[in-house]
Amino acid sequence: MRKMVLALGTFLAMITGGLAGEFELKSKVEPPGPYLVGDRLTVVWEMTHDPKVKIRTDLASAALKALQQAGFEPLGDAKECATLRTVPLPHKQVTVLSAAVTTYATGVHRIEPVSIEYADATNASRKAATPEMVVPVRSVLPATKAEPKPLKDPLPYPYSFSLPTWAWIVLGSLVALAIWLWRRRSAGVALPPPPVPPYEEALQRIEALLKEGLLAAGQTKEFCDRLSDILRHYLGRRFGLASMGETSLELLAALGSAGQVQESDLGRLTTFLDECDLVKFARHSPGDVQKLVDAARGLVESTRPLPPPAQATAAQGGGSR
Repeated sequence: MRKMVLALGTFLAMITGGLAGEFELKSKVEPPGPYLVGDRLTVVWEMTHDPKVKIRTDLASAALKALQQAGFEPLGDAKECATLRTVPLPHKQVTVLSAAVTTYATGVHRIEPVSIEYADATNASRKAATPEMVVPVRSVLPATKAEPKPLKDPLPYPYSFSLPTWAWIVLGSLVALAIWLWRRRSAGVALPPPPVPPYEEALQRIEALLKEGLLAAGQTKEFCDRLSDILRHYLGRRFGLASMGETSLELLAALGSAGQVQESDLGRLTTFLDECDLVKFARHSPGDVQKLVDAARGLVESTRPLPPPAQATAAQGGGSR
């Protein structure tokens, strides 16, 4: 029964609602469950809409009210725990509202729909509502124990440490020998090799992943999850971003604001991350995994840094001989 409740909560947290095309809503809870009392949860509402749409509702206040009614407490200042950001995408815009909360009450918490009033492209007033989310929270205690047992007083333990004189002499000799060997070895230690460039490391990891045989074993979800992590790790090293802890939309927003990635590459990256998220969270079966592999390689190649002018000139000279 507990597994069914957890599965229902995860499913309802991922469903989407709203007006198709003009104003679409999606809600989710990160990280995926199950959840324990005191866990840090991030509740995310994503609103995809036309750039001309204007949202009139105070999203942060409405969301915090719904969370508090569901039994959640904001982490830190109530005004600062909810963050609102806008992610521009080709021909549309995504408004993302996220709130960091926790709860100390067990049971099934229901986050009621948040009513949103907005003006469409013609300035006509419309309303939409986020889908209801169900978040099951359980205790950290085993089901068979209602309360922890009281702590016992520590037992007295007499302790004394002493070594004979000869033992101290042997120990001092060993320490002196270790210091002498370390200094002798340090004098001839070679410098470590330079770090592998991010794009070379990413391509090597993709090849190593293909050789593990996950696709032949039918582990498509594991393969796509690790392929997405490889590309996220590369983008983090390449552009100095904390890419592993961000959602796909947050990563796209960070890359877009940096202005170092072309719009065509952002579009291909959006398609790649959406496909991997569907496989990871919705158990979607990709039509052709090789296309995802080719897309990851292509993104690495198109975003790798250009060689210095001296190296580029030398490479052209060597190829013309």
